[in-house]
Amino acid sequence: MNRFEVPRGTRDFLPDEMVVRKHVERVVCETFDSFGFQQVQTPTFESFDLFAARSGEEIRESMFTFASDAGRYALRPELTAPICRLAASGILTSSPSPYKLYYCGACFRYCKPQAGRYREFYQAGTELLGAADELADAEVIALAVKVLRKLGISEFRLKIGNVGVFQKLLSQQNVTDNRLRKDWEVEVIHDIDRLMHTTELCQAMARRDELRPQDIAFVSSERSSLHHIQGDIDYRGEFEVLPGDNLTGSKLREQLEWLPKAAEDTLLQKWVADLSLPDETGKLLLKVAHIRGPSHSVIPQAKALLGNTVVMESLHKLSRVAEMLAAFGVRDYEVVLGTVRNLDFYTGTVFEIDSELLGAQKQICGGGRYDNLVQEFGGDPMPATGFAFGFDRLVEVFKKSTSDTCVSRAAIDVLIICDENLRGRSIEVAEDLRNAGLRVGIDLCGRSLEGQREYAGKLKWNDEPLAFCVVLDSEGIAAGKCKLRQMVKAGPTEQELPVSAVADEIQRRINLEK
Repeated sequence: MNRFEVPRGTRDFLPDEMVVRKHVERVVCETFDSFGFQQVQTPTFESFDLFAARSGEEIRESMFTFASDAGRYALRPELTAPICRLAASGILTSSPSPYKLYYCGACFRYCKPQAGRYREFYQAGTELLGAADELADAEVIALAVKVLRKLGISEFRLKIGNVGVFQKLLSQQNVTDNRLRKDWEVEVIHDIDRLMHTTELCQAMARRDELRPQDIAFVSSERSSLHHIQGDIDYRGEFEVLPGDNLTGSKLREQLEWLPKAAEDTLLQKWVADLSLPDETGKLLLKVAHIRGPSHSVIPQAKALLGNTVVMESLHKLSRVAEMLAAFGVRDYEVVLGTVRNLDFYTGTVFEIDSELLGAQKQICGGGRYDNLVQEFGGDPMPATGFAFGFDRLVEVFKKSTSDTCVSRAAIDVLIICDENLRGRSIEVAEDLRNAGLRVGIDLCGRSLEGQREYAGKLKWNDEPLAFCVVLDSEGIAAGKCKLRQMVKAGPTEQELPVSAVADEIQRRINLEK
């Protein structure tokens, strides 16, 4: 007989894992609710063209697609596009704007599975549609931070930027082909995102006492990629990547400082050679990308470097978002102008939240403003902003940050133990307890009394015993009574009381333990 394995890049979640995941999802949804967001659900698959239109090259190339009804469809690789499709349809116009929506659901991308990356993964996020004010940007950022605080996660880093700074600078370049302009603007911004990602990862790895296998793999992959780019542009600078280097020991450590410099010089020469971007413009973009720090120092630095140019509006908006975040109580963050997000549709404020508890795949949340997307999907012009948590990574950070015992519990609160002739009565008692809000189990295997007691002893969670047993016997039932046994490590305690009072007594004891 064949034994079937779980498909590559997917996972089974067993009951103990689902307890934790359900807890995290409950906290996420309750926090979204508290800000007035309402949950929606979109199909698991959509028209391929919906995602191909604006989801970015990386996502377009990784979609699971299939043909049906003479059309081409894709399993959703993300959830912003479906929400924008919904908004563009006009179905929301019966409600007052702005529309505050949230979702939790599975997404699918064909990728090389590794720690923190799966082919089936989950997102939980919000989309705020119809509000152009910087307060909307500040609220969604504050909401993401609030979720982390509610979960007891403190080891994270929030970075805020505004992709409009680079879009406005690039718009000043003389390009006659508007289609080509969009293409190379996107390429430059993607390159900046990649450079910042490489730099930050190398800095994080340099702080570790011992490098992990995935760290070595990342350095090797980045060197290989740069080698190919350098070959395409006939690079001959001081940071030429030579194949075949043995990346071990101190040489590997040296790479962590050398690699970001090599990436920067390679990308600069690529822009000049492939995109005809002036060298001085490329150097200016790189200088801007490296500006980082608290908002009160970053904004003046950027203004001093850029002068009275078209980017002033984007910098002003970024400053306003920072002011409003303070009112939300969000102060521990860094403004990083090189934070641009690797998606084509962002137009203004963007942000990312990382946690080094996850290693190389450290991003747990990202989002920003996308004012043109609904219109591009056929709807009326509608400003919008939002974000998504990588739910799987959020769960992992939660588990690394807190004790699982804070959310774990046995599958049931109460087990009914009874004589064979009282099985019908045990069902009635169980239903009464369930109606009182308790989780109740009964013997389904025809065990003896002793067998039921042994079974009760095996119902543990993190070495904590099952909370309660209700014991029914013929003599007690005739008098309308039962025995309530509280299962504790030191040994069970037992009390006889009326069957009608057992639910209230169990609830009283549960409340005392909270």
